[in-house]
Amino acid sequence: MSRQSVDIAHGIIADVAVTPGNVNDSGPYLERIEYMRNRLELHIKTAGGDRAYGTS
Repeated sequence: MSRQSVDIAHGIIADVAVTPGNVNDSGPYLERIEYMRNRLELHIKTAGGDRAYGTS
């Protein structure tokens, strides 16, 4: 599956992660946020997800 992180203020895709279909949505979530903060030096103020992120 493909998971995208979007900078809504600028309307751009900031990150894409591809995982197998059997990986829960919440699995790569925090890892990708840390990647964007550390490697891309993005200053993330707010993050959100749909209902699937709360089920694992």
